[in-house]
Amino acid sequence: HVARSDEQPRGKPHPDVFLAAAAKIGVEPGACLAFEDAPTGIAAARAAGMIAVALTTSFDAEHFEASAPHFHARDYE
Repeated sequence: HVARSDEQPRGKPHPDVFLAAAAKIGVEPGACLAFEDAPTGIAAARAAGMIAVALTTSFDAEHFEASAPHFHARDYE
């Protein structure tokens, strides 16, 4: 596995899990694309310096406004 939230000292909206994942795959966070279905996940990805895509599978796009995703998508397609 790459990285799990429950293995990190702080959970989302802290960037710990995203930073750990980037480190494990050897890629700078700024070169990563994070897909998240919750505003706290978007906030964590942005705090890690990643491009954040809000998946509107659980919440409407309006729910993500405060977390400021770079993009919105209905699904992974």
